Amino acid sequence: MSSKKQPSEEQKEQPKKRLTKKAVAAALREVEGNMAAVARMFKVSRQAVHDFVHKYDDLKAIMEECRESFIDNVQSALYSNALAGNVTAQIFVMKTIGRTRGFSEFIEIGLPQGVDLKSLSDQELLELRESIIRNRRRA
Repeated sequence: MSSKKQPSEEQKEQPKKRLTKKAVAAALREVEGNMAAVARMFKVSRQAVHDFVHKYDDLKAIMEECRESFIDNVQSALYSNALAGNVTAQIFVMKTIGRTRGFSEFIEIGLPQGVDLKSLSDQELLELRESIIRNRRRA
């Protein structure tokens, strides 16, 4: 992962640059897809960079590639921290990736449309509970 996130002081002092595909592509790669940082480099608004990037499929692809790479790097750092004993990282991993193994603060269930739990008898609620447990074990 690149350590350059923000434009240098030298870049900040330069006059406003014209947005070109080549320059914007290089800037996106340099700051890992951070459009606000690209805007600062060119001394334009973030919206101007956004609009420029979204005019060209190849620039959109570069931005998406940079963001995916950034996410991969953060995910690797998260894994490393979790394995190194960082409890916060471990909890986050278990609540997200580990949720399929039952590590969750809540259970999402899908009920047929129109089912009113308040109208079910105790027996029907127990049957529904067992059905949910069986379905969770299969998932």
